Amino acid sequence: YKTHVTLSPGVYYQFKVVAVNLIGDSPPSEAVSIIAATTPDAPNTPTLVFQDETTIEVAWVSNFNGVTPIDDFEVYWTLSTATEYLDFVLSTGNTLSHRVDVGLDTGLLYDFKVRARNDVGLSEFSSSARFMAARVPDAPATPTSSNADQTSITIDWTEPYAGGTPITNYKL
Repeated sequence: YKTHVTLSPGVYYQFKVVAVNLIGDSPPSEAVSIIAATTPDAPNTPTLVFQDETTIEVAWVSNFNGVTPIDDFEVYWTLSTATEYLDFVLSTGNTLSHRVDVGLDTGLLYDFKVRARNDVGLSEFSSSARFMAARVPDAPATPTSSNADQTSITIDWTEPYAGGTPITNYKL
């Protein structure tokens, strides 16, 4: 059996139920406390704040809170080749970012997603975002000229540390 009552958003209400028949009213049920709210909307897709060979930090934007304050966020991450999200931080509190600096392997891609929790429950997950545990390469050594004539110059340099992922090209 259902009944609808007009309620004020964000307010807790207590309800008891009494059954009625031709003989009279039953004793009341135990009371239940329910807030007039919904679960929060999913946060926005995580964005990259910082990355290096062993660390990825993501941030996100919180959306509609369901008319009750967000208690915390859950951040999930996994290798992009995995089928399940096995790693997560249970709660970031109200912080809108999280840094993973343990257990990441250099040069590998990781997928991140976030969900919010309020007094009613958990939101849907955000869309996932993919980031690599790597950084920009070091600067190459100062170039040298190994051969020059009137129409061409050959330039040499020492390959720098790649930052955890192969260097794909150079710009002169």
